[in-house]
Amino acid sequence: MASDILGLDDTLNALRDFPKAIGRGALRRALVKAADPVAERARALAPDDPKTPAPDLKSSIMVGTVLTGRAKRVAPKESEVEVYVGPARQAGRSVLNYAATVEFGTFRAPPYAYMRPAWDQTQGEVQPILARELVPEIEAAAARLTKRINKLNSQLSRIG
Repeated sequence: MASDILGLDDTLNALRDFPKAIGRGALRRALVKAADPVAERARALAPDDPKTPAPDLKSSIMVGTVLTGRAKRVAPKESEVEVYVGPARQAGRSVLNYAATVEFGTFRAPPYAYMRPAWDQTQGEVQPILARELVPEIEAAAARLTKRINKLNSQLSRIG
């Protein structure tokens, strides 16, 4: 990952020293935090119909790590760790069914873009947050790994 943030590349390289699952978990947690400003801005830009009860489009925008089956087919995974920002399906509502038509419009309705402008307005905030959040995530992962290793060593010393 090319980066203008001093030390971010070194920090990402440090993740490679951890077991894959631990490194992916630390990166995923940091990415979720880094994506929050995009979600907040998208909620602020999304249209809000006061007649529509919650959950509505505005309240359905969240940061997640899982795509729907349809979205997976349209946008296959490109990286080991990915997070997504956008409308999520909520119980009892099919928000996803109309979210794209609001963003891109139809032949009858003009587009009301909210996701792309949210990204355009906040993308400069994402990398600094990621850089700031990765260090404590790596430290926490290292502490968990050390604790796990010490526990295993303790168990092995009792056996042998």
